[in-house]
Amino acid sequence: MRLFKLCFLLAFVIVCNVSAREYDPEKLENVLEVISRSSGASAQIDEIESYIDDPIYLRDASIFEIAQLPGITSSHALKIKELIKRDSSDVSFNTLFDELRLSEAQLYILELCTTLDEKLIKHPELVSRLRTINKLQEVKGFDKSIFQGDKLDLYQRYNFNSDRVKAGLLLDKEPGELPIADFISVYASYKKGNTKIFLGDYYIEKGMGNILWKSFGLRKGANTVAPVVQMGSGIKEYRSSIDYLFFRGGAVETGFRFSDITVNASIWGSHAPRSARIDTNGFATSIHKTGLYRYGTEINKKNKLMENNLGGSIEISSGNFMVGATSFWLGYDHEITSTSVSNYNGKEGFLKSGYISYFTEKYTVGGEVSEDGRGNYGAKAGAQFLFDWIDIGLAYRRFDKDYRTPFGYNFGESQSPANEEGIYLGCQLNFSPNFQIAMYADKYKSLGATYYVPGGIEGLDLFSEFLYRFDPANIIKLRVQRESKTDRRKQESDDYATYDRTRLNVRLDYEGRIVRGLNYRLRLDGVMVDFEDYFEQELGLVGFAELKYQVLDDLGIGGRLTKFSTDSYESAIWQYEAIFPGYTISQPLYLNGTRYYLFIKYSPIKHLTLRIRYTMLTKFNVEKLGSGYDEIIGSEDNRVYFQIDFTI
Repeated sequence: MRLFKLCFLLAFVIVCNVSAREYDPEKLENVLEVISRSSGASAQIDEIESYIDDPIYLRDASIFEIAQLPGITSSHALKIKELIKRDSSDVSFNTLFDELRLSEAQLYILELCTTLDEKLIKHPELVSRLRTINKLQEVKGFDKSIFQGDKLDLYQRYNFNSDRVKAGLLLDKEPGELPIADFISVYASYKKGNTKIFLGDYYIEKGMGNILWKSFGLRKGANTVAPVVQMGSGIKEYRSSIDYLFFRGGAVETGFRFSDITVNASIWGSHAPRSARIDTNGFATSIHKTGLYRYGTEINKKNKLMENNLGGSIEISSGNFMVGATSFWLGYDHEITSTSVSNYNGKEGFLKSGYISYFTEKYTVGGEVSEDGRGNYGAKAGAQFLFDWIDIGLAYRRFDKDYRTPFGYNFGESQSPANEEGIYLGCQLNFSPNFQIAMYADKYKSLGATYYVPGGIEGLDLFSEFLYRFDPANIIKLRVQRESKTDRRKQESDDYATYDRTRLNVRLDYEGRIVRGLNYRLRLDGVMVDFEDYFEQELGLVGFAELKYQVLDDLGIGGRLTKFSTDSYESAIWQYEAIFPGYTISQPLYLNGTRYYLFIKYSPIKHLTLRIRYTMLTKFNVEKLGSGYDEIIGSEDNRVYFQIDFTI
């Protein structure tokens, strides 16, 4: 309690005059479900918040800068710049929405991350956040005195933004961990002209992500066209509490212009600790990625592996054409023998990649070919076509079965670029601004054995979503997805069966408004899972009702009640939940039970926002929740969340 008071006082004394941009976490939740699968991680949220803190000024921004926004293509960016040039004084976000036929998610990303008003360009400011979570039930790790630390869950973040300088400090402690800040991340950057210098923690996006990308990229979802050609935005400050997939050291980006040719170059060096299990022979047999260090086994893995990275890239562009190359040396102080597709295999190696892109108002094409440190190859290519009433996206990817990079990203069935070949076709039909249909088909296979299926897998993923907007506040969506994929599972006879597992998901979603400031959302999800003739067919159903009320300008309340019933985890339905700005979870709901939450948001002064949320998960007819040392005896899991956001 004393520690909490100290942190609160530290936060409160620096509150001053300038207000950070606010956003609705529940609305952003809808956007995340569009640009990422519901079963994926909380995609892009740290990057989105960096733009909220320091928005792009569209009138001065380059096409390249605008195209880095999630779900925005180079062709969209080119059209935005031409619309601004044509209607400089009258252009608005509604104009962009109508002329570009943007989806609701794309428009919201633009409104959050950019500005058309020069007055909103940032002055120097400090954006700060304090968050704590209190689990009301005792978990096994505390009950049996296994966890070595106390129950405090504390997240602190302080970001400074000015025209030339950005800096940040992040402190994070999970319940059961010993230090007051088990994970500490610091970054600083300085920009002058076309040169930017980075110190501390950062991440790198290059090409289409074959060897370098952010922690989470765009996944298959209702945004069916934009993700097929995404070119990396270069080096960025690291703002996440995930304790891996970042670089720690220094980097420089710079650019030169020769007549009509622009050359952008970057170099970087990193010396970053990773957590791993080191066996008696000195091999790293697994990489620890939970971010939890609460008891002996977990603590003994912390920072046991040092990762060194030295690399550079060069990109040459002229008009709408760009070609680039990236290479880096990756080395560890222990050889990694993990078979995970998301880890490097070996002790050191050079990773190399070349990429190319070209765009016009009507289409964007791009591709990348790469080699990992052990002679395995990966390739990715994509094309987007924007017509008057239909947008089309086509993508192909192929990564050798032993291709490995810990920083890569794959727009496909697996997020890791390894052991996969597939072809993807997506389209968005724009019958009117109020009626849209999005569809995709993804055919894929592994090129070798996978962890669960020794013979490899094949799959076909089909998706469609129908959206009709009665007016800006009343929207109905129908989503249907059918995926058939090779699977393997033990039978009662202890023999393993290999079969095609077919999963059919249907979702009906309605957003509406009762009166101004009082909004509601209703959703019904159904799933059917078929295992051919090897196991019984499973069914699942999840429904929720959500209500939000903006009582006053500075006071908002709301809640959601969810009821779920599925046969087992096999028929689980994943559901996003925006806890707070900056903190969104995606969790599987299975068996029989309910989940509800209530929240209050209050801004006593315009520089300070307080949020509190209470959640309760109840599963009927079970004696415990969770597993391992996180196990709760009983059928309820209650939590209280508290967050303070403030700005100088």
